[in-house]
Amino acid sequence: MIPSQSFDRLANWRSNKVLSSKSEKDDEFIKKFAVGCAAAAYADEVKRSGFLGWLQSKVVVPYGNAYYYWTAIVSVTVTYNVITVVLRSVFNEYQESYITAWLAIDYLCDMVYIFDIIVKFRTGESPMFPRSIHLNRLACCACVRIRHQRHFATVLRAIVIHNSGLGLPDEQTNGYLEQGLIVRDLRKLAINYMKSTRFKLDSISILPTDVFYVFTGLANPTARLNRLFKFPIVLEFAERTESRTSWPNAFRLFTLISCILVIIHLNACLYFAVSEAIGLGSDQWVYDNNTLTDSFSRRYFYSFYWSTLTLTTIGETPYPERDEEILFNTVDYLIGVLIFATLVGNIGSMITNMNAARTEFQSRMDSIKQFMESHKVDRDLQKRVITWFDYQWSRKINLGSDSALKTLPPKLRAEIAIHVHFSTLRKVTIFQDCEAGLLVELVLALQLQVFSPGDYICKKGDVGKEMYIVKEGKLNVVSDDGSKVFATLSEGAVFGELSILNIAGNKNGNRRTANIRSVGYSNLFALSKDDLWSVLRYYPEARKMLIMKGKEILRKDNLLDENVQEEEDIMDNLSRYFTDQIEDVKRRYELIVDQYEKEQQTLQDRIAALETKLKNAHVETNV
Repeated sequence: MIPSQSFDRLANWRSNKVLSSKSEKDDEFIKKFAVGCAAAAYADEVKRSGFLGWLQSKVVVPYGNAYYYWTAIVSVTVTYNVITVVLRSVFNEYQESYITAWLAIDYLCDMVYIFDIIVKFRTGESPMFPRSIHLNRLACCACVRIRHQRHFATVLRAIVIHNSGLGLPDEQTNGYLEQGLIVRDLRKLAINYMKSTRFKLDSISILPTDVFYVFTGLANPTARLNRLFKFPIVLEFAERTESRTSWPNAFRLFTLISCILVIIHLNACLYFAVSEAIGLGSDQWVYDNNTLTDSFSRRYFYSFYWSTLTLTTIGETPYPERDEEILFNTVDYLIGVLIFATLVGNIGSMITNMNAARTEFQSRMDSIKQFMESHKVDRDLQKRVITWFDYQWSRKINLGSDSALKTLPPKLRAEIAIHVHFSTLRKVTIFQDCEAGLLVELVLALQLQVFSPGDYICKKGDVGKEMYIVKEGKLNVVSDDGSKVFATLSEGAVFGELSILNIAGNKNGNRRTANIRSVGYSNLFALSKDDLWSVLRYYPEARKMLIMKGKEILRKDNLLDENVQEEEDIMDNLSRYFTDQIEDVKRRYELIVDQYEKEQQTLQDRIAALETKLKNAHVETNV
């Protein structure tokens, strides 16, 4: 059957195609689900954020791909400076060995720094700690298992940004936005950037301190330590990556481990510098210098080893003998206690969060086991229940997804439901030609149900309360005793749709006409009768059309009693008439009650005024 126009519109939206022949025209259907015009406009900005789009607009979209990849490039150069500048400043022989290569890379990084300032003038200020980062994490977690999610995730990030109060051009905003829209005025962008703290740090990081090479020589790159002031962009890149990745916990763990290694590295360099200042080999605490056998790697790795033992408060290092050594050790221990305790605690928390789903799932299974043991449930049934739990975990079915989606606004949940359930609902014949709004309401009502091998989905004669759509698995239509198999239903099959329409004259009386049994584990989407009719209350025309389609199917199979239908139509008309009359009486009653309350209030005010006058008159008489 040829798909209807409504399904075509949903399909085109799902695959990010436009309905119009003009490529520039927006998809009107997606605008129905966007939270405000600002979100739709921002999504358009993000789609144009490629390099060519940037050249055309001359303004960098702060949450576009081009800006993200550029931030990655700048972060690499900053990380290079953080690691190597300090290292070469302390271990001068390492600088001298490859001085030409170091200078070439240094000035290449300086060019990246300068170009980044130009980019920032066209972007506005970017955050070091954006307020919406936790919402972005939630958005990405909600999209992890959605196919064709790239465009949807773009719109979702745009809506999260818009709803996070990004209309203020301050230091906590993600780019310079006004009411959620990109500012294209280059003068405003420049002023906003120049007022920010980021501009001051960027300016310090690019100061031409290399002129001090004239006094110190090329072997000492200490003059380039100001390049480290650019480090906040690394934090920005980490936050943006965390909001984009499908594995945020693993990325946070990687980020923390990297921070630990960088801190140990910097402290190792500082230890060797202090040792040189005091005198190498002058006592047991400082580095024991042996210029004949010690190479750069030997010096650095020993310093790194000493730094690791000290910052992790393990100890087992030579005791300090001088005051400056005692002071340095004390500061290191404090840093280890304050910083590393926090980092290690965060790592433990992240590992716990990574296993949270498994822990919660195991807790539910343990509770079921205890319940079955306490109630002496049959061993075979217990085994079936445990096997069902194992299947749920192995397929990652509904592991907390409902609770995660409930935190999203209704329109975003609708978009996710469309992406997940659209192809499933499209297989139902009676729902073709329905309007888009009804389809959205219905996909929100679909519930995933899992049946074990041998479970009966329905039996002949049961009252039909749900319709089913087979997502995965196979179902057999069997005889009453289950010995014969008449047919097999596989993925995409639909049954029970007529039983939930309550069609008058249905000779089956809305009861099941077959026994359907699951062969193995089967995943079915179910739509209940109550959910369907609660939605159809707001779509009377769709209700009439669905019932008419159902009648045609029943009439074709000679399962419709026309006489009962005429009586039902009369009863429906009478029911609607009396319903309208009751509603009219309710409205009149509410008007009368409202008028009565107003009159009563007026009388009370008059009585209060008369009482006041009588009291005043009584006082005057007594005087």
